Amino acid sequence: MTVTEPPVAEEEQLPPPPPPRHARLTPLGKLVAFVVAILVLFGGLGAYVLKESGGSANGREVAVVIVPGSSASAIASKLQEAGVIRAAWLFRIYARIHGFAKDLKPGEYIFRTHMSYAAVVTILEKGPKIEFSRVTIPEGKTTRETAEIFERDAGIPASEFLAEAESGRHTTAILPTGTHNLSGVLFPKTYDIKSGTTAGEVIDILLRQFEKDTASLDWSQAATLGVTPYGALTIASMIEREARVPQDRPKIARVIYNRLARGMRLQIDATVQYAIYLKTGSYKDPLLVSDYTTPSPFNTYLIDGLPPAPIANPGLASIQAALHPADGKWLYYVLINDKGEHAFADTYEEFQRLKNSRR
Repeated sequence: MTVTEPPVAEEEQLPPPPPPRHARLTPLGKLVAFVVAILVLFGGLGAYVLKESGGSANGREVAVVIVPGSSASAIASKLQEAGVIRAAWLFRIYARIHGFAKDLKPGEYIFRTHMSYAAVVTILEKGPKIEFSRVTIPEGKTTRETAEIFERDAGIPASEFLAEAESGRHTTAILPTGTHNLSGVLFPKTYDIKSGTTAGEVIDILLRQFEKDTASLDWSQAATLGVTPYGALTIASMIEREARVPQDRPKIARVIYNRLARGMRLQIDATVQYAIYLKTGSYKDPLLVSDYTTPSPFNTYLIDGLPPAPIANPGLASIQAALHPADGKWLYYVLINDKGEHAFADTYEEFQRLKNSRR
């Protein structure tokens, strides 16, 4: 007989296992995790701050000059550039937290590279090894006025400055051979003068600044205008004293050149004022009719051609105007309003009409 094996039961079908459940943090667990994260963050930041603000005993000596009016931000940037500190932004924060002085004395400070922030602040608050005085010389000042400004702002005696200026020991290429008159080349600008600087050294600083700021000018233009470079500088000095708004400078230059070309006397009021200044030590404004007869080689109402030397120290804009005058046939100009603007005329009749309409 055939033996039939009992049927095999099918494997029991089990439901799939549920997905794993992530453990959920309790409120206390969340707080602990947050505190740990903060500690890690501040620990890392603290380590960074300690590293960046820490000092080194092996740094090399460096000098850093802080000019008058420097902000804490500017000082921090200079210190970083010199390698004294590693992070300017961090030093600014440190300085603010530690009550960093805001009225620091300008001058030259001696540091070492990679110093601690505390040591840097100590040096800054102690003051500079060499102090500076900031001296601003406006355009249009005479040699004597320049000397007085240096005496007032830098403590350099005006008498010493004037003696050096007239000594013949200081010169620059544009000056005629043998001249002892530095008028016109004591360049007007802002200077930071080290304490102990002598009058002679200051004069050389001003002369070198003149050379630097005028190096790009085309002095050969003077010849095409019928004057020497020194003559153009003399014209620039008159422009500086006469012009009150920038747009008038090249027009006044053109009037001067047109009158020179015609053989007319320049008749510029600024030269009369300068003649009076040389005699009295002060300017006179307004001028009286009698003032125009003041005897002087600088009075262009009495002399032909240009004065023998500049009547002031002109700025770069007036020198550029003297080398590049405007195009025009003008022979006269007159002040027409309180803004300092001039009107320009080709004829004497037109000049008189403009002059009368101003009253």
